[in-house]
Amino acid sequence: MKADISVIIPCYNAEKYIAETLDSIINQTLPCREIIVVNDGSTDSSLNILTSYKDKIKIENISNSGPAVARNVGIKIATSKYIAFCDADDLWHPNKIECQFSYLLDRRAKFVCTDSFLIGNNIDKFEPLKPNSNILDFETLFLCNYIYTSSVLVDRDLLNEVGCFSPRFKNMQDWHLWLKISLKEDIHYLFKKLIYYRLHPSGISKNFLVALDYGYKLINDILSIAPEYNYLKNKAIYSLTFGTGTIAYYSGNYSAAKKIFWKAFCYNPRSFLALKYLIYSYIFSFFSILKK
Repeated sequence: MKADISVIIPCYNAEKYIAETLDSIINQTLPCREIIVVNDGSTDSSLNILTSYKDKIKIENISNSGPAVARNVGIKIATSKYIAFCDADDLWHPNKIECQFSYLLDRRAKFVCTDSFLIGNNIDKFEPLKPNSNILDFETLFLCNYIYTSSVLVDRDLLNEVGCFSPRFKNMQDWHLWLKISLKEDIHYLFKKLIYYRLHPSGISKNFLVALDYGYKLINDILSIAPEYNYLKNKAIYSLTFGTGTIAYYSGNYSAAKKIFWKAFCYNPRSFLALKYLIYSYIFSFFSILKK
């Protein structure tokens, strides 16, 4: 028996991780009906690894277009009622689909995500944030994105109804989509760690300031769709800024952290935490320069 689920994996130069990722999906206690890997113009040996899996997966090759386009291509060619996502460097717990699919069917839900283990570098510095309820409404999700893309199981019709992933957002396109969905449907959060989210150097050394700018654009775009939530705008901007600054800080990018915490402090001058991290960022940034 296989679950009526299509798994979609965008793959770009993932030769180091893709085999382990695929094995974790193939070896589920409840297998999925199809696994679609969208090879997003990889220039390493990813495609050779993918072809070695033969009829266990479906491969769709596209020119490099980014994860939003790659996932949308996968959704378009998927043949199952439900869609599950997995990034090419993340892993699934063996019982993920069995637990999650049972939950989804029992509650007649259209969107279920789960908690996560962290693996890779610097995991001792990060702790995944958890919501206070197993139902994420728009307001909760607008102030903090609790959803790991690799944990999502969603009704395909719902994705098509809201327009799938927006290629306009090079960062945070997943959060943008979850927010659009939360305006229409309950988002269920399963308090079980059923995925392994990988932290690695290429993931934590991204341009935090660019990501933050995309976050600001996302907030404005979502509020143009749902203007009744404009009262949350300043709170959402501060939350996004402080959260991004915290990730930059604990990633060791103190130069970016001090700029971001300055923005956070300007948005909320009463925030002792923003001021504390701003001062620490300046101190550690100064000592980092001295070491060079």
